[in-house]
Amino acid sequence: MVEVVIRGHNVKIEFDENSIHIYNAFQIKDDLKLRGYRFDPGKKTWYVNPSDVEEELDALNSGISIVKTTERTPGKSLLLEDKESGLPESYSVIQLRNSIERALNTSIPGKIWIRGVIASEVKNYKWFSYFDLKDEDENLDIHFNVEARSSNIEMVAGKLRESGVAELLEKELPVFILATLKVSLKNKVDVRIELLDILPEYTRSKIKGKLDITIEKLKKEKLYDLQKDLSLPKIIKNIALITSEQGTSVRDVMAGIHPNEKRFNIFFADSRMEGANAVSSVVRSIEFFENHPSIKFDCIVIARGGGSEQSLSVFNEYEICKKVCLTKIPVITAIGHEKDLSAVELCSHLTPTPSTPSGIGKFFSQGFILQSDILGELLGRIIMSFSVIHRGETEKVNLYLSHIPVILNTVVRSLRERLANRVRQVEDHVLHALEQSASKVEFIADSILNKSNNNNISEKEVIKVTSKRIRDLVKTRSNFEGTILKKSILRIDLSGRKREIGILIRSFSNKYREIINTGSRVISSEETKVNMYKNYAESNDPRRILERGFSLILDENNRPLTSLEVFRESEQKKIRFFDGEIFVEEKENK
Repeated sequence: MVEVVIRGHNVKIEFDENSIHIYNAFQIKDDLKLRGYRFDPGKKTWYVNPSDVEEELDALNSGISIVKTTERTPGKSLLLEDKESGLPESYSVIQLRNSIERALNTSIPGKIWIRGVIASEVKNYKWFSYFDLKDEDENLDIHFNVEARSSNIEMVAGKLRESGVAELLEKELPVFILATLKVSLKNKVDVRIELLDILPEYTRSKIKGKLDITIEKLKKEKLYDLQKDLSLPKIIKNIALITSEQGTSVRDVMAGIHPNEKRFNIFFADSRMEGANAVSSVVRSIEFFENHPSIKFDCIVIARGGGSEQSLSVFNEYEICKKVCLTKIPVITAIGHEKDLSAVELCSHLTPTPSTPSGIGKFFSQGFILQSDILGELLGRIIMSFSVIHRGETEKVNLYLSHIPVILNTVVRSLRERLANRVRQVEDHVLHALEQSASKVEFIADSILNKSNNNNISEKEVIKVTSKRIRDLVKTRSNFEGTILKKSILRIDLSGRKREIGILIRSFSNKYREIINTGSRVISSEETKVNMYKNYAESNDPRRILERGFSLILDENNRPLTSLEVFRESEQKKIRFFDGEIFVEEKENK
């Protein structure tokens, strides 16, 4: 009994001059059946009674690749019946299959490296797994059938997982495999690839190559920077979230936003995040939010948790990246872990730090707190400015009102001076008139005396006539001067001036009261708003949060330590409670 290796399997062969028995031959039973072997249930062996034992042993030693054939010579047939029937030389099906295998092993001997893309789902059975391998050129519709032993499949999957490229062999995965070529032994005869090993570094380079190709194409079409040109609203309210409901992204985003989740309206669209339909699913979700009839979204979030490079490679696809670039709504992305990088993250509007679903939640929460602080500060400035303006205007009104008595005194004094001047003018005019009248009286008296002397008129009559003329003259003059004096007094309408001044004072008083009332209402309204924002700010004050039982871990510069890695790298740590701080000393593990 001897031990040999057939098709990579150790078997034991026992033979004599008439027969050959093979033990432990279950894995190669199909090959043995084609060579005429039968199973012996008693000995549990596969046996054959060949015409030439030595030649059969040579065939087994060569790995069942040689089939005994008659040497081909011109004019002679390969088969005995061909001689008798006069037919031309020919091959039987098994002879043709074995001849192809010999030619294949001669031209491509041993193990070879093959590169391609898995074209089908991997079908796993108890002993073997099967899938199709196509060419890297998508325009070529050609593929090979690949088979792999279960042990090799497990080994290949382990290498992929260890390198982080993929969890296992799957459709559309670019691969670089070590394999041998073989011709099938049953059913349809075809050339198959038997998988032996894989090179994960090639798969990683192909995935990264797809990212570079997509980015280069977007830049060539001038689409790469379109999202960067959009503006994210200062206050974000309506958020569109695209992710898978089967993952943890929704929960991670909400955990990052806490405790400010009620400040946002989050609308969720369930989408495939990996696999063949992921591209179309994500594109449809973006179109749904972009064309929503009633809601205007402030931003679109595409979030996906961690995974292998192959499962995340869908976000390197050109179709998704092009749709993100052409969207008029800012797109925020967080794909995988912090170390992962995809094309959609590079061409989107923003990728927060850390670039994870929980990092997006913290980005929104911190932005809300920042805007609340800015708004509170602006309101404080507005109220302060209004108070300064109100105080200044009040001082101006009070100053003007304080000047009113001075103005009135000036007006009254001016009126008095004008009246005194007018009275003096009247007095001067009356004195002048009286002087003129006296002159006229003297002239009349002289005239009458002369006439009386000439006409022998008695002195009594002269006095009577003179008195009458003087009374008439005085009466006429008095009436004229009285009329002038009345007109002058009417010109100085003291009661009218008094009424005008009263109306002016009432107008100023009403305006002052209106300004005071309006200012009081505005101040009251703004104080209400300030108190509301003050209460809101106090409710979100980190100190209030600490009073509810939370604590904050800080470094030596009072910056929050948000991860275990940052905590370990920090030289000095301290924990802040609502009532004080305590420094942390890290003990070395011995």
